[in-house]
Amino acid sequence: MHAARENGIEAIGISLDSLQRTVAYLKEEAIDFPMYVPRNIGDYVRQNKLFGVPRTVLRDSLGIARRVWTGLLTESDINDIIHTIINNKVIIKKGDKP
Repeated sequence: MHAARENGIEAIGISLDSLQRTVAYLKEEAIDFPMYVPRNIGDYVRQNKLFGVPRTVLRDSLGIARRVWTGLLTESDINDIIHTIINNKVIIKKGDKP
C-alpha cells in the first residue's frame, strides 16, 4: 500500500461485520487503512446492492465506480491493480463516463 499512497491512491474498507468483530480483525491483521462499519448493515447492503462479498470497488476522486471485483483479492491482485494504475498514469477527470 506504500506505493499506492505515494501515488495518491487511497484505500478504505467497509465492514459488514459488527463493530467489535471489525476492531478485533483490524488488530489481528494490522490493517493500516480506514475501515468503516455502517450503522445499519442490512440497509447498507440493500441500498448498495452488495450481493457477494467481499467486494472491491475502484472509485475515482468523484466517487464514480470505475471497476468492481467480487470475491477475495490476494495481495498480489491488489498490487497488480495499483501498479496498473500507476504505470498507465490512469487519471480520471470530471465528466468522464464510468
